[in-house]
Amino acid sequence: QLPRLHEQLDEIRVDNNRLFEQAGLAMFRCTPDGALIHANRACTTLVGRRTLDQLPGAQFAPAVFEAPDVLSWLIERCSSTRAKESIETTWQRSDGGRLYVRLSARRLTPHDVIEVTAEDLTRLRVLQARLDQAHRMEAVGRFASEVAVTCGNLLSDIHQNGQQWLTKAGCNVGSRQQGELLIDEVR
Repeated sequence: QLPRLHEQLDEIRVDNNRLFEQAGLAMFRCTPDGALIHANRACTTLVGRRTLDQLPGAQFAPAVFEAPDVLSWLIERCSSTRAKESIETTWQRSDGGRLYVRLSARRLTPHDVIEVTAEDLTRLRVLQARLDQAHRMEAVGRFASEVAVTCGNLLSDIHQNGQQWLTKAGCNVGSRQQGELLIDEVR
């Protein structure tokens, strides 16, 4: 029965590797010290490379992470808690573009490998920035509207008070002319 179990185990490994490689979510595996072992097609596409063979082992984090210490922190954290850990960080594409990603890491105990999934949050961050800009513009518009209403009320009050003053000014021609000029300016 042992040969049959070995055969089943090999089939499971082949199936797991196929699922890893064809996953729609960017994934990579690395050693506990952060050296890249393998990355799936979605990961290489996300960082804008054909293959990550150009970035052997320990060169992966400095080439892709804007803050390379994030990977070592994430690995240390998931190793110490023995649970899945997540962090949001930024990556750089090969063309210089910036990616916002949420990394989730877990330690695969029998192999002493860290498996990391990278969820691309770039579009979400862009939409959040646009929404924040729209909120700021809305606030500026509301403020401008309040200023306009306040100024309109002040000018209306000045106009009414000027009209009342003119009726009380009586016969003084100089004062009357200045009052009429003021009312014309206010109007």
